[in-house]
Parts: sequence; C-alpha cells; structure tokens
Amino acid sequence: KISEKLFGQADGVEQLVVDPIRSLLLALSSNSTISIFKLPMNKKSPDGRIEEPAITFLCSVDKLRLTGELSKMRSRLFPGLAPQSGSILGNFGAAAASAVGGAMGGAVGGTVAG
Repeated sequence: KISEKLFGQADGVEQLVVDPIRSLLLALSSNSTISIFKLPMNKKSPDGRIEEPAITFLCSVDKLRLTGELSKMRSRLFPGLAPQSGSILGNFGAAAASAVGGAMGGAVGGTVAG
C-alpha cells in the first residue's frame, strides 16, 4: 500500500484534500500527521501519450508539533486566556481538516474509505 510507504505500517490515510489552485495534495494520517505533496502537471510525450510525473513530498507536521504551534499562536493572540487542558487534542483531525480546507479557499477532499 502507498499509505504504508508514506506513513509506515501502523499509520494509514484518514483524509485527502487537493488544492487545485496550488497543485498540492494534503494527507491526514490516522496518527494526525499532515503531509503535503506537490502535484506536477501532466505532460504529453513526443508520441502523444500522457505522462504522469511522480508527486513530490514537500513536508509533514505531526500532531505534537502542530498542537504546540497552535498553543503558541493562541497565547500570543489571547494572552489573558488560561490554557485548555487537552481539548485541542480531542477534535484534532476535524479541526485540522477544516482549518486546512478553509485556508486553501478552493480545496476539495473527503474521507478515505478503508
């Protein structure tokens, strides 16, 4: 499986989102790691066949790092608020997916059937 190559045996793909404007593929793993890939344009070979170049891995952000960054931003934006105990971790997948989808403007995606 391609998901095992990307995320390892213990981690699978939960959601895929394509940003057609930026030609990006975002993958949310079952361990809440977000990986970003560049989707290259298809090209025609001299004999007229369509060539599909391989996608390029750009970066990944794991749940712990993303949670830490969100916590830092929250404390900078709202310095008087007390930190919440673990609530950001509970809905991580849904929050990350909606944040990514909203930030992308035209991104489309869905849940990957197992």
